[in-house]
Amino acid sequence: MILRTPRSTQSRSSAASDVYKRQDEDFIEILQSHVVNPAFMYQDDFYGFFNDRKERILDKIEKAMGKTIVREQAIAEEGIYINDQEENEDVD
Repeated sequence: MILRTPRSTQSRSSAASDVYKRQDEDFIEILQSHVVNPAFMYQDDFYGFFNDRKERILDKIEKAMGKTIVREQAIAEEGIYINDQEENEDVD
């Protein structure tokens, strides 16, 4: 067993800190280039992340096509709706 004396400071050196800061900045740039807002990821906000990314992508498509995209359009589904309660009654 090797016994070592504890370090007098627990903080990183400024050179190492600069490297980590640069890596974080590079990571953020990569995320932003993929139409991702890192703030939602750091906040662990899935719905905010998803909705923000959806809007950013739709904005890019709109600009590329020169047309607006209808949002929140209700789409009627085909078929017959089966209530969960009715389905469970059939099984009994």
